[in-house]
Amino acid sequence: AIFLLFGASVFSQKPVVNIVPNPGFERFANAPIGWSYKGAVFGEVVKYWFSATTSSPDVYGPGVHVPQDWAEKGFGKEKAHGGKSMAGLTLFGCTNGKPHCREYVEIQLAEPLVIGQAYYVEFWTTQLERSLQINNLGAYFSVSEIKRTTDEVLIRDAQVKADKIIAAPGGKWVKVSGQFFAKYEAEFILIGNFSDDFNTESVAPKEDCFNYAYYYVDDILVKKIPPFLP
Repeated sequence: AIFLLFGASVFSQKPVVNIVPNPGFERFANAPIGWSYKGAVFGEVVKYWFSATTSSPDVYGPGVHVPQDWAEKGFGKEKAHGGKSMAGLTLFGCTNGKPHCREYVEIQLAEPLVIGQAYYVEFWTTQLERSLQINNLGAYFSVSEIKRTTDEVLIRDAQVKADKIIAAPGGKWVKVSGQFFAKYEAEFILIGNFSDDFNTESVAPKEDCFNYAYYYVDDILVKKIPPFLP
């Protein structure tokens, strides 16, 4: 009995390395038949992930067909950071008239955050070749699921975000990372831009850039930083 209790105690203190399920968007719930133009479709295709609004994040991977008119603009040209799949998000362009100018991917964590616990967060990103370059791409942790019936901009205080403009052209993957102490028992993580266009910096790296920002994201990691709280 003593051995069993001791073993159970040690096991219960072992931290989960990454509490984000399907962190690289590699697992598909259903075989993709094409690109998604509705937010609900993303959640039907990528296992565990879903769109927080009616805006439509994109998934790239085996069997995903990018329509020719979008492929000619460079969408899907880049390779995933890890594995074979990744997600794509529009992050800026509301004031320029871009439909679905904010897209967010959301997932329920494997376990809720522990209040007072320190966490490390990182994910990798690269931009569409003709995308505007912006800052503010980050991660927001929510107590409950966010599921809007519009394509609205979600204004939140992201726990981790890129304060400086992310310059990641031509398949150059850049890491966005940071640390924070959990203030509440969040169960969901969202990736996106949680500021409006007015409070987001932007720059056009070349003359033929689109009037919006589009970035790929991959390999999301959330893990505890020692010491581990019960």
